[in-house]
Amino acid sequence: MICVQWKKCCYLCHCPLDVEVSFDDDDDEAMWDLCMDFVPGEERLVHNMLRYKKLGGRVYPTCKSCFDLHFTCNPSIIRDREIGKTRLRRPQTRGYTRAELEVWLGTCKRFIQRLRADENFGTR
Repeated sequence: MICVQWKKCCYLCHCPLDVEVSFDDDDDEAMWDLCMDFVPGEERLVHNMLRYKKLGGRVYPTCKSCFDLHFTCNPSIIRDREIGKTRLRRPQTRGYTRAELEVWLGTCKRFIQRLRADENFGTR
């Protein structure tokens, strides 16, 4: 059985941080390694690494993409927010959101199930 867990969520974009994949036995781990050769997306987990960013005198857990984000503030931006012309938008993350992580994990699990169901797999 493959289990995915994370420690915290990003303060700005609410993405899971420090995503870890654990396995019950060595067979599952071998299948996961084989799956990573064919299913793209593992490199996006790098953007879900935990970083701490100082915002307004406090330190918050953020993902790598939010950590690299620099906020600009000038009087015209403040004015536009106060009159309702613009809104503060959450940053677009390059890592996985919770929904994207579930979809990617479901794709990997389906790929592994198809490999196990294939009667010719591993006989050559």
